[in-house]
Amino acid sequence: MSAIVRGIVGLISLLAGRQLYWLFVGAAGFLLAFNLAQRFFGVQSELLLLILALVAGVIGAVLAVVAQRLAVALAGFVAGGYLLIYVAQLFGAGGDMLALILFIVGGIAGAILISVLFDPALIILSSILGATFVSQSARQMFDLGQPMSLLILVVLAIVGIAVQFSTWRPEARARERQES
Repeated sequence: MSAIVRGIVGLISLLAGRQLYWLFVGAAGFLLAFNLAQRFFGVQSELLLLILALVAGVIGAVLAVVAQRLAVALAGFVAGGYLLIYVAQLFGAGGDMLALILFIVGGIAGAILISVLFDPALIILSSILGATFVSQSARQMFDLGQPMSLLILVVLAIVGIAVQFSTWRPEARARERQES
C-alpha cells in the first residue's frame, strides 16, 4: 500500500475515527485483505492487491452502515490484532506463527473492548490504528528506525485519543438515542 495513501487514511482514522466509523471499518477491511492476499495467498501484483483490498474495504464500509455493531466489532478484531503484530515487530519479534497468535490475541481483545465500550473503544482503536498507519508511512517514507517509529506511534495515538474524546459528548449521544 502506498505510504501516502496509508498516511492519509491513518490521519483521518486518527482524528475522526469515531465520527467516520464506516471509514475505520473500511480501513480495517482494506488492511486485512491487503495483508492476507500478500502474505498467505502469495498475490504479488500491486494492482491486484489494491483491487482486492479496495473491494474488502468497500464491503466493510457498507457493512458498517447496515450492521454497525457487528462491523465495528470485526474492525476492532482486525485493529487489535494488527496493532499487536506491529508493536511486536517494532520490538524485533517475528515469525508467522507468532504473528498469527498475536493477531488472534489482539483481535479478541479489540473485539471485546469495542463490544463492551462502544464509543470509547471506537475512539481508542481508531486512534491507534490511525497512528499505526501514519507511523508505518513515516517509517517507510523517511527510513526511520524502530525507536522513532514507536515514539511516533505512541505520541500520535495519544493525540488522536485526546482529539476524539474532546469532540465526543456522551450526554448528547444519549439524547439522540432517546429521540430516535
